[in-house]
Amino acid sequence: MSRGGARKGAGRKPGTPNTRATAKIVKDLVERGESPLQHFLSIMKDHSLPTSRRDWAASQAAPYVHPRLNAIDQTMTLRTDPLSELMREIDGRTTGIRTGLEDDEPNETLQ
Repeated sequence: MSRGGARKGAGRKPGTPNTRATAKIVKDLVERGESPLQHFLSIMKDHSLPTSRRDWAASQAAPYVHPRLNAIDQTMTLRTDPLSELMREIDGRTTGIRTGLEDDEPNETLQ
């Protein structure tokens, strides 16, 4: 039976947040009446801090100002026949192809 010393898998895991430090930061912000966005912006604008720290603050502030873009549905309904539009542009006439969306208008035909 081993006693003391380093053991595999024991201790705090890398990347585990320090909850006391985080709680202190949040408490200080609340006492000052400063929002997280204001805090990140103040770090970002402080030219005495290293650029890496200011870049980090900018990346943390970005979600508050610029929401992520979502995929959008790009379905559309054509109200006119694209071929007819092209023919009108070429020689001012159309072949009379119907899209099924018109209100029984008379078709122009080639002569």
